[in-house]
Amino acid sequence: MPAEQSSPIPFLPYPSHKPLYNLAGYKTTLRSKGISMFVRRHLLACLGFLGFPHGASSARAASLGDWLESAGVAQLFVSADIPAKSYIQPTTKMMPNLREGDVVLADLRQAGQQPARGEIILSKYQGTSVYFDRVIGLPGERVALRKGTLVIDGKEIAQEAAGTIDYEAFGKHLTRSLFVESLPGARPHKIARNLETGGFLDNIAETVVTPGHLYLLGDNRDDSVDSRVASRGQVPIADVVGRVVYRMRPDAGWLVPRESVPGLPKE
Repeated sequence: MPAEQSSPIPFLPYPSHKPLYNLAGYKTTLRSKGISMFVRRHLLACLGFLGFPHGASSARAASLGDWLESAGVAQLFVSADIPAKSYIQPTTKMMPNLREGDVVLADLRQAGQQPARGEIILSKYQGTSVYFDRVIGLPGERVALRKGTLVIDGKEIAQEAAGTIDYEAFGKHLTRSLFVESLPGARPHKIARNLETGGFLDNIAETVVTPGHLYLLGDNRDDSVDSRVASRGQVPIADVVGRVVYRMRPDAGWLVPRESVPGLPKE
């Protein structure tokens, strides 16, 4: 697969994604109208946020309505020439932090770079899909799970009970127990677990994270295809698409400290 090409505007055409719309027609029309290159670039940038350039089979690009609800934040990225793209979370795997249908904004400068532990990232899978996950293990670290508790380099990661959550999935009403998990060097985050029947991935033998790879997990631990599953496994850092930084809808707001997104104009 060819290396991804960076872009000074928030539109990165990933070869692995199937195109939803052909931007060539838009570019030709804008040129024929005598619109300056500067304006054309920013119009096309906005189209990128709106989801016109490319979609993916698992994490779909957001719609026009999604983008308009957070136009102010999107404009911050455009004005700073920060490449970004909106995505819809299509499953419940990142609950309770992201619900099914949430629209988020990803900072694409993280593409192909090692993210920090604890970050929610997007990564490519089998060339045609993009998955949401949280970064758990970094290259060279030892990762295991014992009765649903993470163990990193031999140290158990504490989980503090934080109530329950109810949701609908697979045509059923489900209840999950919530815990606050504090990964080393990262901000605490909530996870969801099925304590009633237990999870078939609650016990995973210790594995060493391969150089150039990441160990990723979903926050809804018993409803997630992640690095515990053989078909997914550890994810190459080269497959990182971006860092999820902002929820566009519903309940718009930053998912990371705003100051941790370098290059944004001051409010």
